Amino acid sequence: MPRQVIGILLDGAGSPVANGGISFTADDNYPPSIVLGSRSLIQTSALGAYDVTLADGDYSVRAWRRQSVIIVGKINITDGAAISLPELLEQNQ
Repeated sequence: MPRQVIGILLDGAGSPVANGGISFTADDNYPPSIVLGSRSLIQTSALGAYDVTLADGDYSVRAWRRQSVIIVGKINITDGAAISLPELLEQNQ
């Protein structure tokens, strides 16, 4: 089942990242819905908000503002309630 990942993207100073980007790249094959290397790209809103629904699986994550990378990490998506990106990254440390 898919899971919603939702929140406000923040930079290192705790400020919202307006119009930033987040990519989620599949780290393995999860038939029938995910193919290794497939990628979801989203853009944050003017307030830094993001909202994406991902299928269960393992993903590499990159978030950026303009040319600066803000977050790099790995997450695992499993069934459950909506969750933020920082919570997922913390679970996978």
